[in-house]
Amino acid sequence: MKTIKGVIFDVDGTLLDSMGKWSTLTSDYLKERGIVPDADLDETIFKMTVGGAIQYVKERYHLEESEEEIQKACLSRIVAFYRDEVQLKKGARELLCYLKENDIRVMTASSGERVLQEPAFERLGVRDEIEELLFCTELHTDKSTPEIYRIAAEKMHLSTDEIVVFEDALHGVESAKSAGFLVCGVEDEASAQDRKKIMALSDWYVQDLKDAIKMICFQKKKS
Repeated sequence: MKTIKGVIFDVDGTLLDSMGKWSTLTSDYLKERGIVPDADLDETIFKMTVGGAIQYVKERYHLEESEEEIQKACLSRIVAFYRDEVQLKKGARELLCYLKENDIRVMTASSGERVLQEPAFERLGVRDEIEELLFCTELHTDKSTPEIYRIAAEKMHLSTDEIVVFEDALHGVESAKSAGFLVCGVEDEASAQDRKKIMALSDWYVQDLKDAIKMICFQKKKS
């Protein structure tokens, strides 16, 4: 196994403690319109991009509003949260600082939106620790395939076995592993039902991101 030279982070639930806010966003929107959402709606749209989720909700519940109007209404509820409230996951700041100090390249690969995440990273003072933010929506893909991770690897000019992908969600872990990346699963309550599967598939699993520092240091000694 080669020395780790690059890291790709998922964002929501991995670097940012934001999944709790997302978990009922769409259901709450529908309820305020007098629509009873399916009991498994939040689980169904969990792995979708924001755009994909909105398209699904519009078609599933026959909403008259355009997708743009639905997205604007939903995003307006969460923009302020990212701008003013969202916090880093436990140990994220320490891990990001370690990676920067050790010249390990860092990118993010997210199903979320730049308008939300970039202001959050700026406010939290870690934007400079991240070389580039990549988004499924901008790259016209989603995490049902490993395409976004491959694009990040190409930008880093690194092979998959030189990169660790940090993911909190099962579908992200599965996609990254299918492309040959090393994977570190990250504890998040939103993925609790998949914890055993994530742990089984991942090369490493952490509840506190700073624990990954030991993992990377150990890997450097082995290489």
